Amino acid sequence: MSSLSNLTELSMYIAKDLIDLTPIGYVYDAYKQSTQSPSAVNPEMQRAFEKKSTLLGNLKDAFTPEVKLNEKMKSFFETEGFRKDIVIEERPVIGASSLGTNYFTSGYAAIWISSIFVKDSPATATYMIKECAYRIRANSYVVNPTVVSIISIASFILCSSVMTSLPAFLVCCTVAYIANKVVNSITKTNEIKYAIEKSTDKELIAGRNIQSYFVQKYKEAYERDQFWLTPEGEERFEFFLPTRQSIIARFDAEISRRDIKVKAKDFDLTKITKCMGATIEAYNKLVEEVEGTI
Repeated sequence: MSSLSNLTELSMYIAKDLIDLTPIGYVYDAYKQSTQSPSAVNPEMQRAFEKKSTLLGNLKDAFTPEVKLNEKMKSFFETEGFRKDIVIEERPVIGASSLGTNYFTSGYAAIWISSIFVKDSPATATYMIKECAYRIRANSYVVNPTVVSIISIASFILCSSVMTSLPAFLVCCTVAYIANKVVNSITKTNEIKYAIEKSTDKELIAGRNIQSYFVQKYKEAYERDQFWLTPEGEERFEFFLPTRQSIIARFDAEISRRDIKVKAKDFDLTKITKCMGATIEAYNKLVEEVEGTI
């Protein structure tokens, strides 16, 4: 009975992944992002964290807007034309993330940031907020899947005229996958450009240090993971995303353009390494602690 249950679960998981690659999956993703509500964002995980965890301070507070940070970023959001009800929340995440749109204001729009960065490296926290904010400002969470769905539907219609339905469907899914990678690559490039342009000098240096941190970590991990990583500290199969070295070059160009006087200690990675390590450790402990309660 257990084997049958596992097989059924696996089949449903595969079916869901296949649906996600179809135009229907991308359209649904766009709809979901435009109608998101706070209570719909992983409520089981939130309840489990609040009930069981003793980490990261008071986690009930961690799931509510971070008042001081929202006040600090208020003028930036107003100047840049963000919706008035956008919120920044300290959440048990690794680094930062965002969800929602700027245009469809009936849904929830938020930027989640690790409380560890907020406390120990404020410039890094505000840089990450600005980078994540771009996707909300540009409505990327709706525009991107909509564009991908249109491209994949067009490919299916075109292929249907020269081949049977199944091969046409497979081509459609393949085109959707590639289109999604390309569109997200363009978005990633634009969000980095936006964050660099809007950053203060301290945030700019902090943003560069984030990229340097990952290059360093990937170089260290190369010996044990040569299939996925390169000796230069890049992800081998991320063909569509800009390389971290090219991103660092963008930061260096902006630092030079602003004529910022930097010292060696400004590029010291000790603080960000400590913050990132603490964030990952705390997150992993949280997941372990609540495992089985969801």
